Amino acid sequence: MLVLCYGIPKSGSTLGFELVRGVLMDAGYPQDPLSGPNLMAKNFLYGTQGHPEAFEAAIRQLLETIGPDRKVAVKTHEAAPVALFPWLEALQTEGQLQVIASYRDPRDICLSLLDAGARARSKGRKPFSTFKTLDQAARSTAKRIEQFRIWGALQNSLRLYYDTAAFAPDEAISAIESILHLNCDHNAVKAHAFDRSPTQMNKGIQHRYKSELTEEQQQALAGLFSEFLARVCEQRDEAWYAECRARLLEKSVTETPGEASRDRRNARRDRQRGKRRQLRKKAAALTEPA
Repeated sequence: MLVLCYGIPKSGSTLGFELVRGVLMDAGYPQDPLSGPNLMAKNFLYGTQGHPEAFEAAIRQLLETIGPDRKVAVKTHEAAPVALFPWLEALQTEGQLQVIASYRDPRDICLSLLDAGARARSKGRKPFSTFKTLDQAARSTAKRIEQFRIWGALQNSLRLYYDTAAFAPDEAISAIESILHLNCDHNAVKAHAFDRSPTQMNKGIQHRYKSELTEEQQQALAGLFSEFLARVCEQRDEAWYAECRARLLEKSVTETPGEASRDRRNARRDRQRGKRRQLRKKAAALTEPA
């Protein structure tokens, strides 16, 4: 089984990934490095964004490499190609794939992105270095939320909330055990994830936005992310995912990504551009945090 750990960047995705790895290792499934053209160290899948054929090939290769008798966790920030949604859901139904999708209060994600941007620039590193303003962070996070929704909409995906993983880890570990049909030593898993593994944690504080954003900035972000905050973070509304799943199944084409028509791809690209324009308008009122 491929245990694919998707996460919005700075949503606690690395912590979630290490909790999953800890559960698997304690249950007797070694997490040896895999090899492949789109894999970085520690089983990180990258480089397929916008290339559904490459994504499909990477998943197929991982499934073949792992085989039916192993369970191996792979982390990714890649979007799930819409055309592959039925295929991914079939893999999950058959037990070849298990998606665990991490998320967090988007207001805190924005602050963590700004922290990561400042740190990257100070060290001369490229990843995250472009995040200089709250507006940039908000627009990126809004786009990533749409990607998270697709991963979370797959039937039987586990959605792992940062506040649970970071501040109630036993609850998170129990959820991972349940979805993977395993049992483990919770203390051993917590020692692995919190003491021995680099989790890229910035400050590890809940609700940072309350003390680090101005009242005006808080209101602007609350408006921009109102649906996600209400339906996902607060209500855990299953219908939010079900609506997405129904829409994707209706729109998904039966052809493979290589056979999808140019007109269909262009129409999807135009819709995405329209959404990005709307997000830029909504985020225009934001300024950098004090």
